[in-house]
Amino acid sequence: MTATLIKKIADAVTVKEYDDETGRVTALVNTMGVVDADDDRILSGAFDNSLSRLESTGVAVLWGHEAQNVVGKVLDGYEIGLSDDRSVLYLDMLFNMNTTRGRDAYEDVKFGSVTQWSVGFNVPEGALETVRDGNKTITNIQEVELVEVSAVLRGSSPGTGTLSVKAETDAPPEIEEKAVIGTNEYTTIDEARERAQSLGCDGAHQMTGEG
Repeated sequence: MTATLIKKIADAVTVKEYDDETGRVTALVNTMGVVDADDDRILSGAFDNSLSRLESTGVAVLWGHEAQNVVGKVLDGYEIGLSDDRSVLYLDMLFNMNTTRGRDAYEDVKFGSVTQWSVGFNVPEGALETVRDGNKTITNIQEVELVEVSAVLRGSSPGTGTLSVKAETDAPPEIEEKAVIGTNEYTTIDEARERAQSLGCDGAHQMTGEG
């Protein structure tokens, strides 16, 4: 059976910290347990086997899924559970600051011109399940083989993106589920304003859901 590389892209979160010497970048690169723009649902735990083999197999960080543009590597990763069978994939990456392409990629992420991420993976045989959800046909992805992670321009998986560009000694940031309820829905005015500013918007809009 020939493996087909699947690419899943993530939405944006504002970069908060910088360290120009190490090239360390942390990001939430995928949301599991939700249906994405392709009507696929990567289930929680799907990345577990790949993450357990990171030290021996290695996963490259690419620029725009281009194999000739390797800009770094994945150092570590784990799932962070939220609720209702949802979780997010947290990755700790190191950009290669000894290469021009690595430095340029880091600077674009730091500058905020590129804020989204995409995971490229293969699906093992037997790891796909098709189900009906209302009028839609949803494909559940039960396990993946993580091949690469890319910085990209556009996303489909909600509630994820760059968390920080930081020093190697910094602790991983705490993930608060309250920050993003749905796509561009927040629980505080400050969170909403920060997201609006990252999109180049101004003005205000307020709504109440479920109290």
